[in-house]
Amino acid sequence: MVVGAITEDNPYQTDPMRFEVKLPTIPTPEDQIVTKPNPQALVAMLDKDGRLSLNREESGTISDSKKLENKLVEIFKERESNGVFREFSNEVEKTIFLKVSKSVKYGDFIKLVEAVRAAGAQPIGIQIDDLGS
Repeated sequence: MVVGAITEDNPYQTDPMRFEVKLPTIPTPEDQIVTKPNPQALVAMLDKDGRLSLNREESGTISDSKKLENKLVEIFKERESNGVFREFSNEVEKTIFLKVSKSVKYGDFIKLVEAVRAAGAQPIGIQIDDLGS
């Protein structure tokens, strides 16, 4: 039997989908040094009312995420043109972190993941501290 194959016994099986998720490590006291934020950092936020933002700039809604996707595509093209690469790599910096309100539906979170992936973001990190309601 092939993994992910649809069979009579399991007609709802779909091919597994995989995307890389990176969780931050627990900071040590040495990590508590105040540093400047990374100017290349991208944070996509989804609030409890379904509004999207990218680095605190309004970027549409979860029901229409094209504004967010288009902005990310634009940023990634600009980074490619300007030679902004991931540290110790020849890959264009396309890392994004997602920050989602605790009260957001799981399905809306998945829509956000799909939107940033469609724009070319990779890897996708999830910010799990300091989440609002």
